[in-house]
Amino acid sequence: MFRSGGAGDPMPWGMAVLLSIALPAVGVLLIVGGRRAREGRLRRNHFIGIRTTLTLNSDEAWDAAHLAGGHLLSVAGFGPLLTGPLMLTHPSNGVGAAIVFAGIGWMLGWILAAGVVGTRAAEAALGED
Repeated sequence: MFRSGGAGDPMPWGMAVLLSIALPAVGVLLIVGGRRAREGRLRRNHFIGIRTTLTLNSDEAWDAAHLAGGHLLSVAGFGPLLTGPLMLTHPSNGVGAAIVFAGIGWMLGWILAAGVVGTRAAEAALGED
């Protein structure tokens, strides 16, 4: 069932298992990070959050960006959280890959939205246009 070869063949079992674990882990990280961000409990760092030059150089900008965009980071996490295990139910005929790409697309779209909202809030907090 889980062999690879040509187009339309199922993805290798190891890849399916890896993705079914890694995607939900990333999703949980985003959900928890987004929650901490909107509660004002996410300190300035280089690992998770809305990391722009503006937010990394100012605590005020960091806080404003994350209060405004933290909920969007949490929303971003639900795509990979749900699609990781769901991908295991359809590992063949490209459906599994489509599910993975849908989850990643969901995540990236909401992360970009959080970045835009957060950057605007940071600029407003610092009085920049």
